[in-house]
Amino acid sequence: MEFWKKRIPLIIVFLAGLTMILTYYSSRKEAVEILTSYSKWYQIIAGFALLLGVVSLGQVHIAKIRKLKSGWAYSLIMIIAFLVMSISGFIWGIEKGTPFMWIFENVTTPLASTVFSILAFYIASAAYRAFRAKSFEASLMLAAAILVMVGRIPFGEMVSRLLPDSLYFLRIDVITQWLFRVPVAAAKRAILLGIGLSSVTMSLRIILGIERTYMGGE
Repeated sequence: MEFWKKRIPLIIVFLAGLTMILTYYSSRKEAVEILTSYSKWYQIIAGFALLLGVVSLGQVHIAKIRKLKSGWAYSLIMIIAFLVMSISGFIWGIEKGTPFMWIFENVTTPLASTVFSILAFYIASAAYRAFRAKSFEASLMLAAAILVMVGRIPFGEMVSRLLPDSLYFLRIDVITQWLFRVPVAAAKRAILLGIGLSSVTMSLRIILGIERTYMGGE
């Protein structure tokens, strides 16, 4: 039983990962066909995973409603909204002018805008705490943030035009553009490089059987 539960999944993952690596760097017709077949299977598995997620979500909220746990009314609203959207989408479709799209444009979109507007206050609070000049690095971040905020509004451009052409490099909008092109771009590339290396490392750990959390174990 242990062989079927542990060894077989590891063998399948190893062979699938190795096949993807070998075919990705090959231009042969067979490699392209394998990649295409893998893409189709990925869509099929993703569909079943989505169905599993919907069923699991429903079970959690239905159990919460039955036991009348704290916040069960929100679970009831979620179940009703899910059923209304699903039924309207299946019956009338999702084209413009259908009940599904009307609910999306008049209920879902305003709710999403409300949530994002509330998040703005949390972002402002986090920025206030992060930009306290308690160290040299925090002072640099504070100065850069002020320059970028001033340089991206018409007031910054208006002030910059008062400088003579000989001091063009001191214009706030020019400094803002330099910050985006050099320090911000360098930091962004470093972050993307770290994400790429992390993805490769995690993929190798999964392919080689070192990382087994997807099997439900430690």
